[in-house]
Amino acid sequence: MYRRRARHQLSKSTLYHHFTDKDDLILSFLQFLLNKMEGKCQYSHFNNPKRKISQIVDKVLEGNITPQPSSEAAIMASYIELRAQAIRNPTHREPITEADQQFVEQVAALIEAGIRQGVFQTVDPEETAEFLLAMLHGIIIQSITRHDGPLPQLQSALKNYLRAELFLNPSRA
Repeated sequence: MYRRRARHQLSKSTLYHHFTDKDDLILSFLQFLLNKMEGKCQYSHFNNPKRKISQIVDKVLEGNITPQPSSEAAIMASYIELRAQAIRNPTHREPITEADQQFVEQVAALIEAGIRQGVFQTVDPEETAEFLLAMLHGIIIQSITRHDGPLPQLQSALKNYLRAELFLNPSRA
């Protein structure tokens, strides 16, 4: 907390005026990161589910699949660091669990719409959404913890998987 206060040239009283303690500050930052990530996955309509699911993959991975540091990669690195703290901190685990559940619900609804529209194969929407979430997290972790990872290839492989296992009449989407 002291380092953050010094970095942003805030007085101790200013910091404590907004946050009761370090955990409150960290939880607030975690919520900010989760909101930023959620904004990448929001959509208001289900037309063209193939393109929409591909856009979600691109938006989530955008800025992370690069050997050069970027603000998006820094945000994801902070998110992964806080996510790791949730292993031992149930207070952090709760908002992460809620965000993951919301992502799965949104993507499952998109998959259900694609099945109804006849553009997706008949799959378990929630299981497929959970798999997509796990793959995205894995690619993000690889991208922020390695300098030599095959990151563009992983993004391409995920899209190939979607075309082969989810899309009917797989075309470039």
